[in-house]
Amino acid sequence: MKYFIQCESLAGEVHRSLYVPNQDAMYYIHDDHAFSAVLADGAGSQKRAGEGAKIAAVAVSNYLFSNYKMLLEASHLYIQNEIMSVVQSALKEKSMENGSEYISDMGSTLLLVVTDGDRYLAGHLGDGVIMGSYGDRLTVISFPENGKSKNSTYLTTSFDAQKHLRIRSGDLSDFDSFLLLTDGIIPNLFDGGYLLKHPMEIDAALARAIFSEHDDDASCLKISWRAENG
Repeated sequence: MKYFIQCESLAGEVHRSLYVPNQDAMYYIHDDHAFSAVLADGAGSQKRAGEGAKIAAVAVSNYLFSNYKMLLEASHLYIQNEIMSVVQSALKEKSMENGSEYISDMGSTLLLVVTDGDRYLAGHLGDGVIMGSYGDRLTVISFPENGKSKNSTYLTTSFDAQKHLRIRSGDLSDFDSFLLLTDGIIPNLFDGGYLLKHPMEIDAALARAIFSEHDDDASCLKISWRAENG
């Protein structure tokens, strides 16, 4: 299997106006046998959210890629436990390096996928959306989950994060690409029913959406594939 990665991430207008860097982060690994990819959206209300998002993305993607054979056979509860343990350990290690405890300032969402070329596993904590495509057809694999109060969501630093890390799994033949999208790009890309606002090829729609004005940081990570003889 050959995998192809397309990604883009731009700071939102609010962050640019305040000279705050983009707090989204993504990280992916792939070879001819497997890929893993993670997109994390740092919480704008937290001081080190961008740092926390990067730590989470790198740690989880590395873990998924190193353990994909086992994870594709594991129970969803086991996967929830393992992923959150990986994130918390990575955040704690960084905190100890800096000589202070500020894990609570490093929260982010998580959107992740891993596959061996036959099966896939997807995980989602918080808002944003994970989609799969087959030709021109887009399917939502995991919808956003918002918190109890307005404009809130679940983060890697939430006390009940493990419970809200949603796991999906299935057959890769149902799709020819995955899309991981942070919430900042969604208003420019979709209408209320997750249908493209502008009827065009998905790559063109992504480019149009991310380079339009958006208040929040906007990121998209698309992974597509074809067989060796495809």
